[in-house]
Amino acid sequence: MGALVVLSAFDIKLLDQDSRRRIVEYVLAKGVRSRDLGVSSSLINMVKLGVRDVSDQLVASALHYISVDEFIALTGGVRDHVVISRGRPLSEVDKSVLAEIVVRDPELRAFIRSLLRDVEGRDFEERHRYRVSSRDLERFRSLISDRSRRTVSDRMRYLRLAMADLGWELSPERVRRYVLDLQGRRPHIAVHVSKALKLFVKLVVRDRELYDSIPNPRVGAALYKDPPRLEEVKAIAAEIDDLASRVFYAMLAETGLRPGELYGAKISWLDLDLCAVVPARDPSSLRASKRAYISMFSRRLCSVVSSEYMAFRRRIRRGSGDKLFPFKERSLRLHIYSAMDRALGRRFRLYDLKSFFATYMISRGVLPLIVSI
Repeated sequence: MGALVVLSAFDIKLLDQDSRRRIVEYVLAKGVRSRDLGVSSSLINMVKLGVRDVSDQLVASALHYISVDEFIALTGGVRDHVVISRGRPLSEVDKSVLAEIVVRDPELRAFIRSLLRDVEGRDFEERHRYRVSSRDLERFRSLISDRSRRTVSDRMRYLRLAMADLGWELSPERVRRYVLDLQGRRPHIAVHVSKALKLFVKLVVRDRELYDSIPNPRVGAALYKDPPRLEEVKAIAAEIDDLASRVFYAMLAETGLRPGELYGAKISWLDLDLCAVVPARDPSSLRASKRAYISMFSRRLCSVVSSEYMAFRRRIRRGSGDKLFPFKERSLRLHIYSAMDRALGRRFRLYDLKSFFATYMISRGVLPLIVSI
């Protein structure tokens, strides 16, 4: 391709009709047809006769068929032009003139902005593209090995699902579209996939832009149910006829511990002088996430635990070791759910007692940081 003349719409308007007509007649004499210029032959005849003016669009089309030297000879030159040749970089003067043309022409500015957005988008995708290997997955497994067995299993399973669907390649737009598409088809799966991908990118890839591109799907309004009220919690406790289940339930409500944490608690965590459960005394309980350090409970419950429950536990479960609740978890839950049915006529998750605890404590003026600790 030879040198071309790039003119803005502003500069084309500076061309007088005589110059425009000379350009059109010249390219027609070179064998360019009217349909090549995007107009009819009748319009060309009227232009030649002077009956019709040469429009901006027509002269812009004709400029594609002439060289820089031909353009200058036909028009005497214009005050600004930029010569672009394939394989030759623009000079500083050319860059300056081209920049001035862009600044003056709002349509050209908008066009260039759209081009730049596309280019920057492709560059951004390429900069944050990551090819995942099986070694990356093994490293990820080792980095999350201090979490619960179920958490490790879930994160690995859904991460492998995502890798299979994504072809083992991650990039911001690719991952964003994948999770959003999955949310529309399989919302519950999308939640797990998003968690696995975010944790993998955070720990292994370490790319903030890629991490931020992963959406956080939400499933239904059920996740945002109001926590149980104090009077409801009390009414249920009064209906539980099994001592172990009643103590387990009361401790959940008063300590804010997760059901799994409390069920796995050891007697060595119990401090009856402080009326507290202190998981922090056992370093093995302090996992990378979902940590609990110390949880106080009421003196009334403390009295029941020391005077009634501990003796009951020894009598029913002799030789049960250090486990605070050496009973089947299913049995504890059934007693509590039966009490919910009698007291409320409905059930809620035991995990919701954690929300009850946090909401109640904060409503009494306790700082959120203290509640978390």
